[in-house]
Amino acid sequence: HLESEKTVRDLGIFISNDLKWTSHIKTVTKKANSRLFLLFKSIKSCDFKFLINMFNVYVRPLLYYGSPLFNSTSKQNSLIIEKVQKRFTLYVFSRCLMYTQLFLHTRND
Repeated sequence: HLESEKTVRDLGIFISNDLKWTSHIKTVTKKANSRLFLLFKSIKSCDFKFLINMFNVYVRPLLYYGSPLFNSTSKQNSLIIEKVQKRFTLYVFSRCLMYTQLFLHTRND
């Protein structure tokens, strides 16, 4: 007697028994968000080009691994993935803007 699984992981792709990609997208974006948090916690740079390169090396591959399989399957899944990218943009903007304002403020005093 074999039990059926709701989700199976094969080669890093999570496939659900209803053949929807929602569980894969949620798992991958959770990993990407935690890696994004660790990236900004461990790297104190304000150089946006460097931060973009770090994102492209450490976070983006998580989001796009196997994307030809699940690409454009639903608008909702695309929005979930884009949320990670928007969060990264917000982090970079707020960090670099805060650094610039602090630099200008100390320079004017």
